[in-house]
Amino acid sequence: MGTLSITTNTSALNVQRNLAEANERSSSSLAKLSSGSRVPTARDDAASLAIGSRLEAEIAGLNQAAINTSQATSMLQIADGALSEVNDVLVRLSSLSVQSASGQLSDSERVLLDSEFQQLLSEVDRISQDTEFNGNQLLNGGDVVASTNEAKNGSLDGVGMSLSYDTNIVNGAQDTTGDGNLDVNGDVFAVEYDSATEMLTLTNRTTGEMVQQDISNDLTAVTGGAAANLQPGQFMNVEFADMGVTIKLDEDFQRGVDFNDGMNPVATGATPPTYTNLQATPGTSGIDSSVLTALAAAGAYDATTGQLQLTVVDDGAGVVTINGAGLEFNLDGGGFGVGPTADLDDTNAHSIEIRLAGTTDTLFTLSADTIATAANSTTTLDIPMNNMFGVQEDVKGTATFSYQVGTGTGVSDKISVTVDSASTTALGINSTNIATQAAANAAIDTVKEAIDTLQDIRSGVGSSLSRLDFASSNLAVTIENSESAKSGLLDVDVATETTKYTAEQVIVQAGVSLLAQANQRPNTLLSLLQQ
Repeated sequence: MGTLSITTNTSALNVQRNLAEANERSSSSLAKLSSGSRVPTARDDAASLAIGSRLEAEIAGLNQAAINTSQATSMLQIADGALSEVNDVLVRLSSLSVQSASGQLSDSERVLLDSEFQQLLSEVDRISQDTEFNGNQLLNGGDVVASTNEAKNGSLDGVGMSLSYDTNIVNGAQDTTGDGNLDVNGDVFAVEYDSATEMLTLTNRTTGEMVQQDISNDLTAVTGGAAANLQPGQFMNVEFADMGVTIKLDEDFQRGVDFNDGMNPVATGATPPTYTNLQATPGTSGIDSSVLTALAAAGAYDATTGQLQLTVVDDGAGVVTINGAGLEFNLDGGGFGVGPTADLDDTNAHSIEIRLAGTTDTLFTLSADTIATAANSTTTLDIPMNNMFGVQEDVKGTATFSYQVGTGTGVSDKISVTVDSASTTALGINSTNIATQAAANAAIDTVKEAIDTLQDIRSGVGSSLSRLDFASSNLAVTIENSESAKSGLLDVDVATETTKYTAEQVIVQAGVSLLAQANQRPNTLLSLLQQ
């Protein structure tokens, strides 16, 4: 039997609890309906929320992959359109070749035809160079790769230096004809390091530009000590940004050892002449890659030591002869020749310009305040050049593009497309002409082969476009099914949730009414006190 009490209204408390629960359920339904989500908070269904969130991220990735696929298709369509134009040019070249090969024409008329022929070849190269998508060149064979040509192979690596380049800035030598010879000259650099000041100097021997950098603080920051060397695994990059060169210093770099012997002449032998203030300075015309190539062929250059070796013959009576295989000398402005001879019985300064035989540019100038005869002997004057290097730029024969068509990092999430170069060199027609009947006959076959090569390139692009189309369709289906799966996990069933909300609202309203009545029950007990 229940107890009547005015201090504890159990009935009201019971109604209040049920009302609160019904109100909570009603609020939950309202939250779901207003958000459209079946799981607005983790407590509603933690497992579904976790799976649905992963699906949501996957769908976002799939949508971006679909965009990537669309852009990849656009990119290859641009390439295919350009290849189509190249094909039209080749067809015209074929027509001109056949016309020029006909016997009713004279060579003078063939020259006129060849003029158009050469212009069309240039147009093929222009299309190859200028066809791009968002800065990516499509038909020129890919990115430019810069490599180092040292005067002495391995000299920089031996002192802990390696080089990299910004091909947009550095001027590298190039082989534009594909015959293995560098027909476009590039810049030559020299690097020096002064251990006393820890100053690293890079000089462009072609243009004369020089930049110095104090690397002491940066080295100390990496090594942890003011005089400490780089340890295994440690390295430091020194950027000469305006020159397009970065020098990487590694564990073989010694802070206390100079590397600045470039062009500092050294006399060797038993009794060489006495040189006062002997020095070598670069020529005003600069040193380019062709000079390095010619140096390698000069007999006076020793590629093993990286030195230019001059033979000095002293007759012991005041006459010195300086010579070097493959070199020419200009003594005190008297004109270039082989083996300059000077009467050294005076106190005049002497200047000797040195150049490679058969060239017109001065390689460097050897000067001294005085050169005093010593004894009848043959000695050597070595001019180190092992700190000099040139840059060579090579364009890859193919360009490879990797398109992200999935949401992962595996091989199956990417499609790689390789597009061969469509330049005249790649097509094998860069050196063709139709200026003579014989040349025109040869050009007929060469152009036909170029057309076949071009069709191979186009077929590769076409097959990649077809694959991308299927990849795009598959992505669309995957996105649709993933959205459906996410919807089943996270989207609210509006009809069901509305029904629940309505039912809970009825309970809430009833609860409010009943709570009001329950709160009035203690008042009935007061009537007992009034009698």
